[in-house]
Amino acid sequence: MTFTTALGIPFSFQKYTTIPNYSEKSHLKSYNIFLRMLPFTFCIALLIFEFVDTKFFFYAQPFHLSRDISGVVDFGMKLFYFVNRLGLACMIVAGLKNNSYHLRLIKRIRAFEKKIGSSPLKKDLNHLNRANIESFANIFINITMVMTNYIFKAIYIEFSAVLLHLIFLVLAIASNTMILYFINFFRELVKMIAEILTKYKTSNHFEFSSLTKEFFNIIPLVNSALGDIIFINIIQHVIMSALTLYCLIWLLLEGSYLEAHKVLIFTCILWLVQVFGVIILLCRVGNKLTKKIQELWEFQNIFCFSENEHQEKFLLFLKEQLLLWKFHTETRIIAAGSIEINNSGYFSVLSVITTYLIIIVQFKQMEDDLIGSH
Repeated sequence: MTFTTALGIPFSFQKYTTIPNYSEKSHLKSYNIFLRMLPFTFCIALLIFEFVDTKFFFYAQPFHLSRDISGVVDFGMKLFYFVNRLGLACMIVAGLKNNSYHLRLIKRIRAFEKKIGSSPLKKDLNHLNRANIESFANIFINITMVMTNYIFKAIYIEFSAVLLHLIFLVLAIASNTMILYFINFFRELVKMIAEILTKYKTSNHFEFSSLTKEFFNIIPLVNSALGDIIFINIIQHVIMSALTLYCLIWLLLEGSYLEAHKVLIFTCILWLVQVFGVIILLCRVGNKLTKKIQELWEFQNIFCFSENEHQEKFLLFLKEQLLLWKFHTETRIIAAGSIEINNSGYFSVLSVITTYLIIIVQFKQMEDDLIGSH
């Protein structure tokens, strides 16, 4: 199973968003690229439509309401849906901006994969790999959330509300597919490091050092190609989580009069579990990749600092070059040039969500004070 095959559905999704001009075998024709660009065109057109004709979605109620609700709660619900659309559009724009880095990254990884000679798996397992299973689970969970609301009549059955939720469903699946791409991309890099480490015992020092250096040259390219998209994706999930958490608190404390009250609570909890799940998974995989990179550095240091009087001159020169090169190469997985993807991300995400939640609560208190004064 090749690198791109192992990425499964999330990689196929990239062909229709961030790398529409990607092709493994031959140059794509213009009409093929145009057809792949249609999802991006749809997202941009939808955003423009919302700005031009704001009344269409402004008056579309996400949930079935038996009476007027708080202005802050209503705004938060509609902002939730808008962030969902805006986030994906921004990710696609960032992906297209870094398109050349992304294509170069995939090309270099495929070439490197051939060099290390990764052992292929049976073709029969190509459609049952981990990336595809997670993608199917993502589709199932999101469809379940939306259909549950319809079955228990938590949503208005009218054109604008149905369209609002249909668009939300498609874009929520797309956003999660994007983050699953990063997760499985990092997993495949971890597997590559494992392949390199097996070469330490079976290959000579020159070959091992050459492979190590070539792999570390891939890391800065990963940050350039994917860093901005990862950052936008995380911010999107954080804002939507804060809004969902506030909505959940409001439902528990004040929203008992709503129809299908318990169903809405269930939907909010399921959404929070899903969002926190993918963010935690991304941080864990990023942390595992960081540890593997450090492990590879340790093996490289053993080679660089080992002394042997009978070593050839070109090996001694290579050691010196590696030591100098080490201090000028980025070996961390970084989003947006500053945020390292590792276990510390848990606390950063929680702190940001808490901050957003406090801000929303303060707006609600201001609204209550204004209503009380009148």
